[in-house]
Amino acid sequence: METNRPDLPTILTTNHPARPYFILGGALCLLGLLRNNIGSILLLGAGGAVLMRGADEIRRMEELHGGNAHGTNAPPLDA
Repeated sequence: METNRPDLPTILTTNHPARPYFILGGALCLLGLLRNNIGSILLLGAGGAVLMRGADEIRRMEELHGGNAHGTNAPPLDA
């Protein structure tokens, strides 16, 4: 069975469980890039950690739904 991994625009425009992680992580990284002090490194690290949590959520959805990463809107496996 070939796995069809979702791309970033699909995750951000649908009701995907990883969407909040990618939005929050991206915002923290962007804020870290725009600032010029030592706290910007912390924001970049926190944003990266949140983005990694989003990637883990995508992997978890794929495992739960038999390789289909879309989550609850996926068709049944034996249809």
